[in-house]
Amino acid sequence: MNEHTPGPWSVYHAGNVDEGEVYICQEKTGETLYQGFLVRESADENRANAQLIASAPTLLEAAQATVAVLASFKCCPWCGDVHAPFSESMVHTDTCFFPGLEAAIAQALGQEATI
Repeated sequence: MNEHTPGPWSVYHAGNVDEGEVYICQEKTGETLYQGFLVRESADENRANAQLIASAPTLLEAAQATVAVLASFKCCPWCGDVHAPFSESMVHTDTCFFPGLEAAIAQALGQEATI
């Protein structure tokens, strides 16, 4: 998969957001990354969905930074798995959110997620 346009992104409100029209722009350049319509019935839901889309690069960066920091841990701080080093070979508990975090990163990068 190719690299995405670097963040931060923002929602530009020049269109009729109440009717679902949305522009997502790269903040530094102002370049339009997406122009189209969100098709929810609620204007509030369209605005919320646009904000979520625009926050994607920041969320991905934060998730990747979290995984990078945890790579040095000898056990999972959430579920207590103690296989060292912190890696894919760890067997997390059903309630641990870490495998979901890794799966979300993989999905964002267009890779196959394994949970």
